[in-house]
Amino acid sequence: MQHDAVWARRTQRELRDLLNQWDSIGVFDPDDEDDGSGPVDEYDCIRDPLISHLLRGDTRYEIAGFLRDELTDHLGLEPWLVTTNVIDRIFDWWESVK
Repeated sequence: MQHDAVWARRTQRELRDLLNQWDSIGVFDPDDEDDGSGPVDEYDCIRDPLISHLLRGDTRYEIAGFLRDELTDHLGLEPWLVTTNVIDRIFDWWESVK
């Protein structure tokens, strides 16, 4: 699997969009009239390590564990926010870009 800089930028952008749609901490508002976007980089602390996990070939179980750890340890949230639907969306997206 060989990837170039264009692939990396697109992948980062698309995963950022996916994480913003999930919006586990409830801060992203694409309809916010102040700036029209909300804090688009809020989940970048999760995004790049998540890409590394996916590139490494981590399983759904391992990705779910990573996200649960990030939610609880880094963001102070409950681990139940990582649902099967979230994992399915991540893996469906990953299959389309890898």
